[in-house]
Amino acid sequence: YNDKDSLEASFNECVKAYEKKTLENMKVTGEAVLLADKIAKGFFTCRIGSKASDPTISTLSVAINNMLDHLDSHIKNTVETLNAYKANNFNAKTNCDGVMGDVKEMLEAVNSLGESLFEFERKNVQSANEIKQNAQELTKAIDVLKKETFKETDMIVEKVSQRIIEAVRKENDLAGQLNQLSHDAEQAKKVLTVIGEIAEQTNLLALNAAIDAALAG
Repeated sequence: YNDKDSLEASFNECVKAYEKKTLENMKVTGEAVLLADKIAKGFFTCRIGSKASDPTISTLSVAINNMLDHLDSHIKNTVETLNAYKANNFNAKTNCDGVMGDVKEMLEAVNSLGESLFEFERKNVQSANEIKQNAQELTKAIDVLKKETFKETDMIVEKVSQRIIEAVRKENDLAGQLNQLSHDAEQAKKVLTVIGEIAEQTNLLALNAAIDAALAG
């Protein structure tokens, strides 16, 4: 009986160890299945937490966790770089050291985007400076044009004013001459009237002398 009991006990222990090992493997594989679903939805911070005594399953879980650690690190690196670009810091770069394959291509594409944004910003700044300079030159040109235009306008106004003053002066002179002519005409009229009166009186005297001579004869 002792050998039989010992054999049975050993068998039961083997069964329990197998059941424990199977349960551990199921937990790890179950978490791996759930983890795969979360990764497919875009979550990379989850990890396999269960442990397995089976070396194959344990190595697989460690490999999966290490893979997710690296992917999570690359994603955070990319997000930080893109946030730097968002803050107009286009000198930020993703770390591509030790990275290969598609992930390296993705990180290099992000760096290329930063270089393109940096060049775009440089050209924008250059264009803005050129526009500012052109605006300043245009302002100066307008100021010069205003000064020259006002100067020419003043000259034109002065010339017109002089012509108006000259015309008024000539009009005043003409009015004075007309007044003088009117006065002279009035004086001439008076002289002619006097002459007429004298002539009339002279004619009367001559007529009277003729009559007197006729009567005397």
